[in-house]
Order: sequence, then structure tokens, then C-alpha cells
Amino acid sequence: MWSYLKSREFKLTALAILGGGMLLFVLFFFVFLPLYTNHGEAVLVPDLSRMTLDNAIETLEDKGLRYEVVDSLYNSDLEPLAVISQDPVKRSKVKPGRRIYLTVNKTVAPRVRVPKVVGVSAYQAKLRLEGANLQVGRQEYVPHQYANLVIAVAYKGRKINEGDEIPKFAKLDLVIGQGMGNAKVLMPDLVGVPVDQAIAMLNRLGLSFAPPRWTPGAPGEQGQVYQQNPKYLEGDSVNAGTEFVLFVSGEEPPEALEGYGGDQDTTR
Repeated sequence: MWSYLKSREFKLTALAILGGGMLLFVLFFFVFLPLYTNHGEAVLVPDLSRMTLDNAIETLEDKGLRYEVVDSLYNSDLEPLAVISQDPVKRSKVKPGRRIYLTVNKTVAPRVRVPKVVGVSAYQAKLRLEGANLQVGRQEYVPHQYANLVIAVAYKGRKINEGDEIPKFAKLDLVIGQGMGNAKVLMPDLVGVPVDQAIAMLNRLGLSFAPPRWTPGAPGEQGQVYQQNPKYLEGDSVNAGTEFVLFVSGEEPPEALEGYGGDQDTTR
């Protein structure tokens, strides 16, 4: 046994086994494994931010990459299904065929409830809207007996009320009182006048008004003012911006009258 281990034949056999092992090691780690893993090949991940999902998929396929949508959020500044974020990030080096994980914009905005903003200051209204994930849009200042008070709120030209549901991050337009000042306006006589004409007259005179109060069965024709407050006194005058309350005969129409809060072009 010992004589064989010391023999030339054993030494040659051992050297052959060692050499073969080293050859297999080199071939596996430096030839086979690099070929199998595409060693040395890399793709720069493109910037997909703000792309539509279709464009992002096309861009990835052109680069030999795959995709997977893993989440969706909402951003009012982006188109539906636009890419919000990606993983790996842009300009990362990855191997061909790598899957890129995408977060895209929701197709429909979540809805939120409008908080109470009518009857509070413009500053307080802004804080309440922002707290409800809404934004302040156009601000229109009109004559009113209370300065800096929110008189009405609208979304896309339509008057809305507290508790109405609208898209998250929507912009709401505010009608805000700017005070009455010292200017005097001749008292209008609105009794017997159709309510839409009465509102137009108040707007022209720089006077404000509360939502008309409809009274089924009241005297007069449907939609006609049968009482006003302050009451008409011939020759009397009121301060600019004074708020009038109009009592109207009949059933309230399904849609609120336009023009609430005045039509003066006094946006600032």
C-alpha cells in the first residue's frame, strides 16, 4: 500500500485528478456561469416617470425588459395610468429580461366630502379645504355686509354644499365678501318681480343676497318675490353690499339659481 502511494503511477494519477478539478473549476466559474448569467451584459433602466402605461411598456420592451404594476396612487397632475414611480430607479444597470415594478396613477380620483366653508373666514376656509385634500381655486370678492366672509363655494361653475362628494384635490372657487364701505344704494322694490330678475337687479346694484326662501302656496305666481328683507321704503337707501333675503312663491326648482354671490368681476 505504502509502496503504491510512493509510486510514480499514483503521483501521475493524483496530478491528473487535481488538474481535471482545476479545469472544471475554471470552466464552470469563468465560462459556463458567465454565459448562463449574461455576465458583462447590462441594460440602463429608462426614466418612465409621467409616461402613460402603454408608452412605458413599449419603452421597456424595446430595452428587453419586463414590467409589473404593483400599486396605484392618485395624482391630479398626471394622466390616468401614468407612471408615478418605478423600481429599480432610472439609470440603474440591470440584466436583460429584468422585471421593472411600476406604481401608476389611478384612473378615477377618490372622492372626499366638502367641509363647512360657507360662513367662515377665507383663511379658515382655505385651511379646512386643504385639510380635506381639496384646493382653493378662483376667489371672487363681492360687496357684502361682512368682509372676508365666504358667501358661497362652487366646483366647475356649480354651487356645492357642505357634505357634497367631489374628486380629491379638486379646486373650489370661493365667493368672498369685501365689506360694504360707505357707499349708499337706493333701496330696490323687488316684490312682484321674478326671482331671477330680482337677483340680477341686486347684482347690478352691488347688493348681496341669501339663498332665496321658497314658500309653496304663498301669494303670487311661481318664482315671484312676494316679500323682501330689508323691506322697501320709497326713497330710502342702504349701504352697498347689504344682504337681502328674498321670499319667493312656489316650489324651489331642482337646480339652484345662478349668480349667487354677485357677478362683479372683482377677482383679486
